[in-house]
Amino acid sequence: MKRIKDDDSGVNISWTYMIWYFFVLCIVLNIVIFSFFYYLENNLINVKRKELENHAKNTVNIETSLLGKEFDSVLSDLNFLYSNYKDRLDSQEDIYDVSMEWLRMSNSRKIYDHIRYIDNDGDEIIRVNYSENEAYLTPADKLQNKKDRYYFYETIDLKEGQVYISKLDLNVENGEIEIPIKPMIRFSIPVYNEKNELKGIIVLNYLADDILKEFKYLAQIGEGNTYLLDSNGYWLSSDDPSQEWIFMYDSKNDVSFKNSYPKEWANLDYFRGQFISDNGMFTYSKIVLKDKFRANKALMDDRDIFFSEGTWIIVSLIRSDSVNGYLLSENKWDIVKSIAPKYLVYFISIFAVSALISFFTYLNKLAKDRIRFYSEYDPLTKVFNRRAGIEKLKDNIPKDTKRRCRICISFIDINGLKQVNDKLGHKMGDELIITVVNIINKAIRKEDYIIRMGGDEFVIVIGNANYDEAENIWNRIIKMFEHINISEDRPYIISVSQGMVELDEWKDRDLEDVIKIADEKMYSEKRKIKVDLRVIK
Repeated sequence: MKRIKDDDSGVNISWTYMIWYFFVLCIVLNIVIFSFFYYLENNLINVKRKELENHAKNTVNIETSLLGKEFDSVLSDLNFLYSNYKDRLDSQEDIYDVSMEWLRMSNSRKIYDHIRYIDNDGDEIIRVNYSENEAYLTPADKLQNKKDRYYFYETIDLKEGQVYISKLDLNVENGEIEIPIKPMIRFSIPVYNEKNELKGIIVLNYLADDILKEFKYLAQIGEGNTYLLDSNGYWLSSDDPSQEWIFMYDSKNDVSFKNSYPKEWANLDYFRGQFISDNGMFTYSKIVLKDKFRANKALMDDRDIFFSEGTWIIVSLIRSDSVNGYLLSENKWDIVKSIAPKYLVYFISIFAVSALISFFTYLNKLAKDRIRFYSEYDPLTKVFNRRAGIEKLKDNIPKDTKRRCRICISFIDINGLKQVNDKLGHKMGDELIITVVNIINKAIRKEDYIIRMGGDEFVIVIGNANYDEAENIWNRIIKMFEHINISEDRPYIISVSQGMVELDEWKDRDLEDVIKIADEKMYSEKRKIKVDLRVIK
């Protein structure tokens, strides 16, 4: 419901309001000019910031595409060992020959720290080590039992042909982390003989040191710091070596990216993205490890590959306190402070010109407001006049005649207005009219509105309501009239007659005819009320 205040009508606007309006326009115009200068200063920062964002995205995308590119060939090696040696591992006589062939493979591939065959009990039967550019066999008395290692019991429960890929962690020998540390991923597969009996597992210990070195090399080329995280938020690669592999040490496992940047960690909820926080700009991409093995679908279904950890996360961080950190700041106050002294002469001259423009603009608006007010609104009650109100009502009626028209109109007439005017004066009559309109305005909803048809006749337009719902609103209005009559000592009582129609029932009739029907209903009620009605107390 649109209500027009006195100072909106263009009739009773004070000098104070005019001066206030004048200065508002002056300020607005100066803000526009200031924004132009701000754009000039800010544009260079935006360009540099965009370059920084794109550079971070490119770095993360390159890292994502290159990291783990060898995994598919490792899986091929594992399938090769399984297909060619599973039947020979069941024979003790063939173990030595298999060991020598695996030794040659290790020297050829140079990427496996261990190539092993472990039996059902967790005992290493074959272990080929690779160290200092040469492969060698582990003596029998140095072979270990690995039944307590997670990758053993995870693999031993798999079906034939299924593959287990461990998380990226450090190599452990005899229950201790091997020093110097060796980042490792284990690719393993259970071995079944011809009788479909489980005999053990084949394990490839893939040396991940090279891929992490390549990751760090590319990270140095990028801006800021680039991290490789596991799915739990621990650092697998960081510019700070003390942050890496914390999860391998029970005494430090509370130190993680997740705990250091909890709000930012919560924002890593999409496959890739970029955002800015108080700590800087974070660009990230998730690596779904299963996607690194798509080329092997000809050999095996990726549903037969089981991951200890299925996702890594690459995060690029450009800190807010770095050399280019100022480009990330959302607080542009420094730019604002630099503009004023630089363009001071322009602002002084622009202020004078904008003051004149805003003054004449105000005068023009003042004249338009007066014209609009008197053409659309009733000056006394500030509700729609007959012409504007009927046009608005027509616009509210659906053009499609098949659609329901959920609008009710209530034609009302103020009882005894002539008596009040004649005996108490027109000032009291105007007060009665204004009181009735104000009460109705308080009772109706925001989307409803009032039309003054003339004199003491009004139409209330109640939208999105059927007859019963509109009747409830009218009953609320009646109660408010009764409250005024009881609680206020006025020389008259407020009494209103009304007739209500639901437009949907009369949608085939002209709108003016429907209003006449409501008018007739109102007069029917008025005749009953006037029998015992006394308006003047």
